Amino acid sequence: MSVISGLKANAVTIGTSNTDTNNFQLRSNADGTATLARKSDGSGWDVLTIDSSGYVRFPTTVQSMVRLTGSNGYGTTNTAIWRFTTQVTNQGTDITYASSAANGDTFTVNTNGVYAITYTNQFNATQWMGLSLNATGADLTTNVYALTASKMLSSVYTSSASGAGIASWTGYLPAGSVVMAHNVVSGVAGGNPAAVNFTITRVS
Repeated sequence: MSVISGLKANAVTIGTSNTDTNNFQLRSNADGTATLARKSDGSGWDVLTIDSSGYVRFPTTVQSMVRLTGSNGYGTTNTAIWRFTTQVTNQGTDITYASSAANGDTFTVNTNGVYAITYTNQFNATQWMGLSLNATGADLTTNVYALTASKMLSSVYTSSASGAGIASWTGYLPAGSVVMAHNVVSGVAGGNPAAVNFTITRVS
């Protein structure tokens, strides 16, 4: 046992419980040094470092973001759900992106938080487009404007042929939420793949 700040322990936890993310832990090492760590989530600890000036530095966390481009049409089963062709960015662990020829593209939230979502598309004709939340069953073959309020995050109508539309939403999402680019059933194709973008990022 080593003495740390007058307390005999291998590790001293400062906080209310071992799962409190505001906790700090001071650990004594076998070589006589000490390590300071901060609770990062319900199971892990982030080891803090001390720079050359003596300041404690928190570990850099990659901000979670998924960004896609391109037109890949609709799911063959979930015929209102859009598919993208190119994955530009997929970083962090708060969002899981999955692409399926049958089901379309889905974005599953893994961590409670505030998320910002933007979906841009350009079609060959006028078209409804938008964002759905936790759409299941018949929702997946229902036009976005006909979804119930609890299932529709955003919807917009492109008022002219080849006109671009932007659907966006920012707000709190609990873990397990599933977001999709949701249009109309077997709608018109994207007219300009370069104008098709989807971004979801956790902002807090």
